[in-house]
Amino acid sequence: MQTIQLEDAQARLPELVEDVASGKEVLNARGCGAVAKLVAAGQITGQPRFGSARGKITFHPGWDEPAPGFEEYQ
Repeated sequence: MQTIQLEDAQARLPELVEDVASGKEVLNARGCGAVAKLVAAGQITGQPRFGSARGKITFHPGWDEPAPGFEEYQ
């Protein structure tokens, strides 16, 4: 992974975009710390959609009952 200072990245953005498109990753740093990571857009995953877990979760009878020994903590 290539690390480059943020000021240099601004000047070389087209070149860095080409590097990222070819599969490389670029870490942008400001001072001593990393602030951003450039990766190809195809590697970004979307947000989960509402209802996407429907049918994948099973609740067994008694799942909402207090755990054994819970009464002593009340």
